[in-house]
Amino acid sequence: MRTDRTTGTVCVRGFLDRVGAEALCRVVTALGQLGHRQVVVQLGSSTVADDALALLTDLARRMPAGDRLVLR
Repeated sequence: MRTDRTTGTVCVRGFLDRVGAEALCRVVTALGQLGHRQVVVQLGSSTVADDALALLTDLARRMPAGDRLVLR
């Protein structure tokens, strides 16, 4: 996982399981606390486990009004 704090972008490679998604959620939350209203997670050709996707979906629902989590 590579994070660009300037643009609010996180690049993920490989397999994203629940543990990785928990870490990713912490990074997304931290970027929001730095003032990013939109955080982009670039998944590219990564494989995302169902429970990891569920965590990311839940995080997106809990984000403050006007903030966005974009999965690409």
